[in-house]
Amino acid sequence: MDEPGQSWGRETMTIPELLDFRDQNHVFADMEGGTGTDVHYIHDDQTTQWSVTRGTANSYQFLGVKPLLGRLITPEDTKPGAPPVFMMTYQVWKNQFNGDPNILGKTFNLSGTFYTLIAIMPPRFRPGWTDIFTAFPMDRSEIVKDPTLKEAYVWPLGYLKPGVTIAQAAADLDIVAHRLAKVYPNDFPKQFRVSARSFQDRVTPMFTSVLYPLLGAVLLLFLIACTNVANLLLTRATARDREIAVRASLGASRWRLIHQLLVESFVLAGAGCAAGCALAYFGIKELVPLIPHNNFPQESVIAINWIVLGVAMGLAFTATMLCGLYPALRVVARPLQPRLVCSGLGTGAGLQHGGLRAALVVAEVALSLVLLAGAGLLLRSFFGMTHVNLGYDPRNILPVHLELPPGRYEKREQRKLFFDELLAKVRTLPGVLDATAVLWPEPGGSQTLVSIPGQADSKTPQTRWNLVGKYFFQIFNFGLLHGRTFSGEDLAGRRNVIVVNEAFARKFFSKDDTLGQRSTFPSMTNSRPRPRPPHSLAASLPNLLQKPTSRLWV
Repeated sequence: MDEPGQSWGRETMTIPELLDFRDQNHVFADMEGGTGTDVHYIHDDQTTQWSVTRGTANSYQFLGVKPLLGRLITPEDTKPGAPPVFMMTYQVWKNQFNGDPNILGKTFNLSGTFYTLIAIMPPRFRPGWTDIFTAFPMDRSEIVKDPTLKEAYVWPLGYLKPGVTIAQAAADLDIVAHRLAKVYPNDFPKQFRVSARSFQDRVTPMFTSVLYPLLGAVLLLFLIACTNVANLLLTRATARDREIAVRASLGASRWRLIHQLLVESFVLAGAGCAAGCALAYFGIKELVPLIPHNNFPQESVIAINWIVLGVAMGLAFTATMLCGLYPALRVVARPLQPRLVCSGLGTGAGLQHGGLRAALVVAEVALSLVLLAGAGLLLRSFFGMTHVNLGYDPRNILPVHLELPPGRYEKREQRKLFFDELLAKVRTLPGVLDATAVLWPEPGGSQTLVSIPGQADSKTPQTRWNLVGKYFFQIFNFGLLHGRTFSGEDLAGRRNVIVVNEAFARKFFSKDDTLGQRSTFPSMTNSRPRPRPPHSLAASLPNLLQKPTSRLWV
């Protein structure tokens, strides 16, 4: 849902909203939703943190993915009195349980609740880099009883009916949303519109900007290789032109000559393709494990695509055999006597093939220049990205995630006491200079609307915000231009104050003195937690504190 003039909007909805959209729309055959969180797997006096996707009861049948072992979660598993069940990803099954099929049906202690494992999912099913999957009921009475479900936000997904377009779906959902805005006034702005896009368009745009240049580079490299091979074969044919003429004069038929060169080209192309396939196989096997975690979708399988490989091999065979057959076709179509009486070996053929070889050299150099220019620009961009000034030094700043166990630290005072004691102990660890707690791990935070009293609303009244601890600015070593940072009284909630950067001041206050100005953030005030809010601190602190004089950003 987007507001007019805004480049961003709300992609999530509450579970009651999801059920209303599911019941009132006319474009979807079904709808499902899911949210992410973390759980603690407690075993043998040890605790392992797993990320969990918690979907609606129909989610996994909706997606239509068949498990590798066991069965999918069904709506019957979420009915009152049914034992809790969960499904495990293939990666966790292999890495933490050595692919043991006997764990199916066993009970696991997940954050104090015992769940039964009913399925191992296939290798390519790992949306959101999750570890396990559970489900919650779609019964409104059950949702009302559970405050975590009533307040939770989920990512909606709908299955279009046959013949329905994306535009038609957006129009229908817009009508439903404006109807629901009267039921949930706090969750909808005064003016908004609903947009829809396919799941593929939601997932792939972040990779198309990388894949298309890579595809172009591969095609250029392929053309360079083809022209290079063609030039080498024509050069070789120049030296063999008199040999072929002699064979023809001794009685070799046209088909015999073509057959000989066809076999030679076939052997050459086959050897090259075999070497290329072997290099691709071992290259993928060795390079894929080197890709940093979370830099590529975990459900994606980087492997040799046999269709693409077949097309590439077909093109390589065609290019090689055409270049190999060209001399034979030239010989059988021209008189043999000039080739037999010439004093220099291949002299006449060299003149005949010279123009084509020169054209191939020109094409190869031109393609190489284009490829080298593109590679140089990419290297320059990569260097610029790795040396961009972030405003702070990211080295030795270690973000750590902490998921508080359910049922504990429910009150604000309990959470404050827990973090105060935890941060105090972390600061005493060897090599740690300081530690703080933040809501969002990245300094950019989350987006929110901005309203300045006494000023007309900007065309883009939005900024990014974060909730930070007292030592946040010291850890990141941000320079202070004017004013002060947060004090103990500010953090205790006695004052509503903010610290802004220079870009915020220029955008909303022009040349006026920013200190003492007032601003409100309506979307932040009325917002509720989104799926997977980043908390602080993780369980394996000693594993992270290996470097001396490290700052721990909790």
